[in-house]
Amino acid sequence: MSYMCPLCNGLNIPAAQPCPTCGEPIVDYGLTEDYAGPYSPYVSSSDYLTIPEAKGYCIHLMFCPHCLTQSSYAVETWEVQGHIRPSNHEDL
Repeated sequence: MSYMCPLCNGLNIPAAQPCPTCGEPIVDYGLTEDYAGPYSPYVSSSDYLTIPEAKGYCIHLMFCPHCLTQSSYAVETWEVQGHIRPSNHEDL
């Protein structure tokens, strides 16, 4: 069984979230794990599912361009039947 984030895959666009500090709309800056370290963009997302707080959720970094506040937003992942595998260009 596989899981995917509807926000990362453009399948679900949440309503504008207000900044917890100033109330202005905040912007999604992508996965928090992408900012965790120098090699984090190259680490499989499934590796982060071993973190208890992240199980079943995709944690996104949210940023307010008005007051420069950043916060986290947990997006519940969707269960997908079967296994998701990267596309193989040779199959095209």
